[in-house]
Amino acid sequence: MVELLYLQDLSSAEAAEQLGISMENLRQRKGRAIKELKAELIRKGLSEKLFSLFFF
Repeated sequence: MVELLYLQDLSSAEAAEQLGISMENLRQRKGRAIKELKAELIRKGLSEKLFSLFFF
């Protein structure tokens, strides 16, 4: 899902359709994925401000 949204630059609707899930489910999965990615990158030393520049 992250690959579809950020690397392939699909819209949320396009990604949800490709995955066969609802937009609400996509929103929830995206939130969890970003939260996990943020925690891991911060754990590895990336500053929270730099992370925010990439994703928000």
